[in-house]
Amino acid sequence: AGSSGDPYVVTANLDNDITINTVEYTYPTSNSQFYGEIVTFGAFESGVTFAAGELVCLGNVFGNPTWRKANNTVAVESTGMLGITLGTTISAGILVRGFARSSAYNGFADGGKCYISATDGDMTTTAPTANNAYLRIVGYVTDSITGAAEIYFCPDNTYVQITV
Repeated sequence: AGSSGDPYVVTANLDNDITINTVEYTYPTSNSQFYGEIVTFGAFESGVTFAAGELVCLGNVFGNPTWRKANNTVAVESTGMLGITLGTTISAGILVRGFARSSAYNGFADGGKCYISATDGDMTTTAPTANNAYLRIVGYVTDSITGAAEIYFCPDNTYVQITV
C-alpha cells in the first residue's frame, strides 16, 4: 500500500498477539486532486450546480439523502455529515476524509484551520463570529501553493452555535 500509493488498509500481525491496521492516503500533487475516503451515495440538491472542491453537507429531502452546499448560517447545511465534491455529479464522489488540493482554497495559509464559510459551498480559514453562525473545524491547511492549497479534510463531529 505505502509504496504503490494505493489508499488501502495494511494489516501486520506481530507475534500473533497484536494486529496493527493503518490507512495511507496519496498526497495530491496537482489541482483538483482528492484522495481518501470517498462515497457516492445520495444525490445533489436539485436545481443547484456543483463544482469540484465545494464543501457539502448531507441532509434529508423527502426521505432521501441529499448533499447541499454547506453554509455556516444554516443548521441543516453545517451540522450534518460533511464532504468535498469531486466533480459536478454524485458519481464523481464525495470526499468525507482525506487530502484535497484545489484552487478554491487559494490564499489559505500553512497550518491554518478550515471552517465552514457563510458563502454556499466554501471553506474559510477565518472562524465565524456572526450571531447564530455555526462554528465547526473541518480540516487543516497542509500546504499553500501559488494559486491553490492542500488541506487535510477531517471534519469535527462537534459544532457550536455562536451567540453574540
